[in-house]
Amino acid sequence: MVEYTPVIIFLAIFVAVPLQFLLSPSSSDVRYHLHNISVLFSGSLEPRDPRPPYVKYRVGDVVRHKIHGYRGVIIGWDEKAIAPQSWLEKTHKGRKEWSEMPNYSVIIDTRDRLIPQLAYVVEENIELGEGRVFHPLIKNYFEAFDGKHYSSRPWHKKVYPND
Repeated sequence: MVEYTPVIIFLAIFVAVPLQFLLSPSSSDVRYHLHNISVLFSGSLEPRDPRPPYVKYRVGDVVRHKIHGYRGVIIGWDEKAIAPQSWLEKTHKGRKEWSEMPNYSVIIDTRDRLIPQLAYVVEENIELGEGRVFHPLIKNYFEAFDGKHYSSRPWHKKVYPND
């Protein structure tokens, strides 16, 4: 029997969720979307330097979602939402100003979501949290935790040098 590690399962979910929006019948240029998927949801590996002063939270910050209550840790951010328009319309539910605000990729604590998940959240919906976050991908992004903040691995620090 084939055994799948949590990392493989998470990566499959991480790719499948955005693809369900990108490959919907309303999508006319699948090749364009597949080519650009790596830059969506704060996935670009281009260094975020300089860091805009209005981006409130930093990579490694432990946060809590104000509405849904889940805990997580920030692994990336975009100055403005970078996601397919159809995804923004479904998740932002008419709040167009959210697309112009910083949006964050957050690894969700597996104590709050049994299946390892990642969220892309507008700044307005999160606040600083505390405590360790449990998720199989933590070790891929971070090398230490001081009780309030995770320290990025060297490759991740190159993308977010001022966080």
